[in-house]
Amino acid sequence: MSNKKLSHCFLFALLNAIGITGVISGLSFVDLNNLWAFKYHLFLIIQLNLIILPPMVVINHFFCQKSARIVIVLFVALLTILFYTDALVYSQYRFHLSINVLRLFFSGGVNFDISVMLRFALYFIGLIVLQLILLWGLLLMESSVAKKITLVLLLLIGTALITSFIFNNKGNNDALRKSFPLLWIPVHRTGNDSSAFDFQQLRQQINNSTANYPRHPINYATAQPLNLLFVVIDAWRADDMNMITTPNVAAFADNSRVYKNHWSGGNGTPPGMFSLFYGLPEIYSSLFVKEGYARCYYSGLQS
Repeated sequence: MSNKKLSHCFLFALLNAIGITGVISGLSFVDLNNLWAFKYHLFLIIQLNLIILPPMVVINHFFCQKSARIVIVLFVALLTILFYTDALVYSQYRFHLSINVLRLFFSGGVNFDISVMLRFALYFIGLIVLQLILLWGLLLMESSVAKKITLVLLLLIGTALITSFIFNNKGNNDALRKSFPLLWIPVHRTGNDSSAFDFQQLRQQINNSTANYPRHPINYATAQPLNLLFVVIDAWRADDMNMITTPNVAAFADNSRVYKNHWSGGNGTPPGMFSLFYGLPEIYSSLFVKEGYARCYYSGLQS
């Protein structure tokens, strides 16, 4: 393999890894609510390609050309599987893979289902086949016709991936309303007159036009006002509250009122807290936070 073709292979490894990472994000195989994981992967791609460059030069110089190609293909496939696993972990726990996380996976405390293992095996085999096909196409780009066709296909695929990536990660920026408020054109002239318009009431009407929440009035009455203090423990299972694991917390709970008919809205802190105060699944969180709906928990106490 000439130095020119070797440089093409390294360029192929870099761009291909970036492209597959974009596919993972753009096609929403995992839920990336922000782009930190994607930026983190791009930074690692540059570092790892610089690390793999010297061994590839040695293999190309002292060994056969096919060895360098096979190593590059395996490297890109393993790198993509690593990024896919990291994206899954980040989407659930909001931290990346580390030595401690890997130690947890391989210490016997975590058991993987056979379907999970088969899925990753199929991903790995499919990625290797895809890398071989793309590498074969790269080596065929010596002719001008093949080069033009390849560039056109890459342009079309790249445009589709970028569009899909932006669409799936732009957030909830659109809202469908039944009607728009009737605001006449001269309203800006009387806007400073507080007696002309009740803007607070108008804003409340606009917000209420998007969702009907709460469905019924919440009435709450007590003989004596209560002082409430929330002590929230993050990432803690309910069945861990026992006399063996947490004896002090369990003893405190024995002298308290325990509500067992509450189901959390998700397996993370934001959905759990949203369902606690709103009594709704986490799917409504973006709308309610954006529109500024009052929490039914607070509304009930204030009434």
